[in-house]
Amino acid sequence: MTTLIKKVKGRKTYYYAVRSARVDGKPRIVWQKYLGTLDAIIERCEQSAAPTPVETTLFEAGGVAALLQIASRIDLMGIINQVVPKRDQGPSVGHYIILAALNRVLDPLSKSQIGEWYHNTILRRLWCFQEDHFTSQRYWDHMDMISREDIETIQRLVAEKVKLEFKIETESLLYDCTNFFTFIDTHNQRSTLAKRGKNKQKRSDLQQINLALLTTRDFHIPLFHKTYRGNITDVTIFPEIARDLLNKNKSSKINSKQNPYISIHEGII
Repeated sequence: MTTLIKKVKGRKTYYYAVRSARVDGKPRIVWQKYLGTLDAIIERCEQSAAPTPVETTLFEAGGVAALLQIASRIDLMGIINQVVPKRDQGPSVGHYIILAALNRVLDPLSKSQIGEWYHNTILRRLWCFQEDHFTSQRYWDHMDMISREDIETIQRLVAEKVKLEFKIETESLLYDCTNFFTFIDTHNQRSTLAKRGKNKQKRSDLQQINLALLTTRDFHIPLFHKTYRGNITDVTIFPEIARDLLNKNKSSKINSKQNPYISIHEGII
């Protein structure tokens, strides 16, 4: 057991931490540590105390960490970078896509604001990139690296990984079409997707993009999507989507006449 003793030398008092034990049946000090004067002990204690914080920084952590764990579980970063590789310089294409996806889920912002959002999340500590890497211009530069074929390949690989990792049931799937309006100018001819059509959100005054989506029955996990022109009706596009998926399913042993939903699904994963 360690105890505290004091020794007076001259006019000053010094303190020691000592440990005693019996040696040959007699109590003896077997270990001691010089601590100094009382003032010296107090000064060291004050110096070792935690500093008082002068400010508090709040940042997004829980939601980002939870979604990032799912992305890591399906190796989303690895799949994207495998399909769209780039030089090992700064953030990869996968970093840009995953950051955009996380932001869209948690706090949708424009690409000009996403760098600041990144700075205020736990991603800054995990990825260790400066926020100026994620400017809108750098986003568009990296988006231009991804072709339509790359998107389809990434979608297929992700669907395969999701099915394997989460034991997805594919006996029946849900298919639906929807659309979303944009603020793309009517005279902007660069977009081939944004067109006027019957908007489900009652914004037929704006150009829209149509979206076809295939999900699982349980938990509505998306397995396939296709964007198409906003002026094409759902009835018109369905045969085209079905043909595309069935063409990819030629090697499948599943009979499409028995269950076309399984056949379509197996064609993409």
